[in-house]
Amino acid sequence: MNETLNGIDTFSMKFEEDYGHLESRVYEIGNELKVVVNWITGNNAEKDEMKKEIGSLVEQGLVLTEKVNEMEMILKKNEEERKSLSETVRQHEEKVKELRMVIEERDGRLGELERKMNEKDRGMLSLSEEKREAIRQLCIWIDFHHDRYEDLKDLMLKKRGGTRQIAA
Repeated sequence: MNETLNGIDTFSMKFEEDYGHLESRVYEIGNELKVVVNWITGNNAEKDEMKKEIGSLVEQGLVLTEKVNEMEMILKKNEEERKSLSETVRQHEEKVKELRMVIEERDGRLGELERKMNEKDRGMLSLSEEKREAIRQLCIWIDFHHDRYEDLKDLMLKKRGGTRQIAA
């Protein structure tokens, strides 16, 4: 019987010990559940706050997307204007190049005409000098013939004896 009592005492101690372990374990699990419930409640609040933030960010994203689209339209328009201006500048440069070629051609013609004018001026001067020389020679020749005429007239007057006058 002693053994049975010892067995019951051992069982009773073992039972109380195991019961204490279980009770403390249940208490720990209860505390852990409270922590989890608090954590879930906190997470739900954070989740709601995050949903609000996400909604706000989505709204901002839409606004930014609109702005980006507007900026892309402006950029596209500016690019088209730039291309148009580049084409206009290119056309103007071609016209300037053509005008420069025309100017160079006309400058060449002008130089040639100036050279011809100078040649003609020299020719005119030379011709003027030749005319002057010819007029001078004619004057000398007229003077010479006039003097001979006078000499001839005087000679004729002397031969006839000076009776008749010759018209001069």
